[in-house]
Amino acid sequence: MGVDTIRAASTFDHPILFGSFCAAVAAIHLYSDMTAGTRFFQLALCLVGCVASLSSASLLAFFMIVALFSYDALLRTYRWRWKLLWCVLLTGICALFIASENPASWLFRNVTLDPQTSYFRLLIWDAAINQISDHPWFGIGFNSTGNPLLDDSTDSLWLAKAVTYGLSTIALLFLAGLAAVIPIRGQADIRRRDPVLDRMCTSFSLVLAAITFISITCYFWNAVWLFSILCVGIRVTLKEQCLLARKSPRPNDLAYNNRALSLRRAAPWATVSS
Repeated sequence: MGVDTIRAASTFDHPILFGSFCAAVAAIHLYSDMTAGTRFFQLALCLVGCVASLSSASLLAFFMIVALFSYDALLRTYRWRWKLLWCVLLTGICALFIASENPASWLFRNVTLDPQTSYFRLLIWDAAINQISDHPWFGIGFNSTGNPLLDDSTDSLWLAKAVTYGLSTIALLFLAGLAAVIPIRGQADIRRRDPVLDRMCTSFSLVLAAITFISITCYFWNAVWLFSILCVGIRVTLKEQCLLARKSPRPNDLAYNNRALSLRRAAPWATVSS
């Protein structure tokens, strides 16, 4: 891939942002309640967007979502399927750290489409880690780092935020996303009784997983950054639905709660019967 390669950006500021968006929304289409043909068509459009953007992170995230959807569909009757997946994932990460002296270097060399971009990303990571070690807690703000690589472009959301705002900020950002997907007690039974809520929870959990994966090697701003924060908020709202369903003795499927909310808006004095 040369410097003259044409990449699609659509209405986004950069092709990587376009590819990131296409990969993330693939999970929403897969778990929608539309017909199989419509979902397949929308999934194909997402794949075309990822390919046209020529973003390796977006393509990997897309196929990761498809693989996780297939895994979920095949083992849907087994409640322990996600716990097994977490165990396998953590084991693989530990094995990578044990087998490789520099896991980031191995990742960039083997998962990027252009070896040249992996080389520059390694330089950026080395420079950013040195900068973070000098100002670990609150970063340097919007001051210049003095390093042309970092001042020009930091191709990692986590590195860029850590350089600017410090490790405390990215820790809070990571915990916000993690808190959105951690299940509450009894959530599995609640979601089993409400298939719509279950699909939405799973789809937006995969959206956040894709965004987190892509953001390791890409920086988000403008529309995709706002979309990422919006997805965190939606996932928290879905978790709140599960919490309300656990606390209330009345029917608490998603359709009921939406009907109750619409009625309260139309007539605040009205009550909703079971």
